[in-house]
Amino acid sequence: MIIAAICLLTACQEKEIKSVPSKDEIKISYNGIENVERLTHFIKQIEVRKKDKIRISHHTIEGDPIYEEVKYNGKIFNYKFDNSEDDFGVKDIRTTSCQTFHVDENDVQMSGYLDQCDDGQRIELFTLHYDSSSEDRFDFALKYGPNLENAIDTNKTPMDNKEKNTVFKNLVYADFLNQKYEQGVCTNSKMKYDLTVWMNGGKRHFNWSDCDKGEDVFTEVAETIIQVYENQ
Repeated sequence: MIIAAICLLTACQEKEIKSVPSKDEIKISYNGIENVERLTHFIKQIEVRKKDKIRISHHTIEGDPIYEEVKYNGKIFNYKFDNSEDDFGVKDIRTTSCQTFHVDENDVQMSGYLDQCDDGQRIELFTLHYDSSSEDRFDFALKYGPNLENAIDTNKTPMDNKEKNTVFKNLVYADFLNQKYEQGVCTNSKMKYDLTVWMNGGKRHFNWSDCDKGEDVFTEVAETIIQVYENQ
């Protein structure tokens, strides 16, 4: 679903932009993650005990950011929570150090945690949800081929929830609900794609070609749909 937020010019100007996203920032929402490649790289750095850092941002209902920063020095994880830009919450900046970072993943969600922290807490950094059965509706229709001659449509050929969750997960990694999508314009394509996703009362539509730059993440989604369908 594409949600457009409209505000009066004077009101928008009153809202101060207090920080600028960095290349290390990972934006998390209920059904989406922006800059997932950065999170994947961070996890790989931990596995080989190399120093690295990330900043995870969540947003309140009003749109104010809440930050969680994790710095790994090769041995321990230094954590900082900062909601100082939340205009409606009680200001809170706190730090601690933790011994371990790990990710729990199953068929319906993925969560990241810091454990064995100095304050005795287990810190949940994020949880991404991709349980299709928890939505009022989750369906998709993919057309693909040189002339879009092939089609996979869950409205006509149902998939079970486990298979849908696999597709849903890839869409979450593509941050499809928040993706600012522009239709591809390349003319020398060998493969075309047309994807429609229905989720609850909303619908998103994407079409692109294999020669369009920056659409690799959606091509991965399409390939996942094709693989899941063929393995039924």
